[in-house]
Amino acid sequence: MPNLIKDFNPGKISQIATGSVTAKAFVRLANGVIGFVDSISNLSSGDQVTYLTSGVVEAACATGVTASIGATAWWDSDNSTIVATAPATGFIVGTFNKAKVSGELNALIALNVTHKTFGMSYTVVAGDDTANSVALVTGLGTIEMVHVGVRRSNVQLATNPTVTISGGTVTIGDTGGGYTLTTGDILLLTVTGY
Repeated sequence: MPNLIKDFNPGKISQIATGSVTAKAFVRLANGVIGFVDSISNLSSGDQVTYLTSGVVEAACATGVTASIGATAWWDSDNSTIVATAPATGFIVGTFNKAKVSGELNALIALNVTHKTFGMSYTVVAGDDTANSVALVTGLGTIEMVHVGVRRSNVQLATNPTVTISGGTVTIGDTGGGYTLTTGDILLLTVTGY
């Protein structure tokens, strides 16, 4: 496996090629999973081809592309390269496993890894209400979306708190008008990020 950099859990599919197969290219397999052609040279019809489906691979990446760790990685099918924004023809293959800076010719891609959405709840405690805010989510590289609801005395409030996103941290606070953090409130969050 000359192209495998790091193995999370061996994931590969081997089959006989029914046509020409480009080495080190990404393909969407019949089961919907993204496969990376694990070969240093192009293959012909009848050759055995192995598609890596998990782990981290090194792939060609346009030199001007920049991306942070965890950002979505796209395969640009027209140009046979990884890009950081949706190409005219292509698909998501995973996320950047290492930050990509301009000038680099390759990128490390975590195959079939995508953004995560999770839910959580937090009960406001004494001290949060006097601080007027509480940091609830930390450690994500990028947070793309947050939805917050508030329950007080088992009733969903119509007015929601202020949501501040800074880097990988979500802070919930008073609105300066409609909502004030109150001990016992239950904050219900849905967060999408990576």
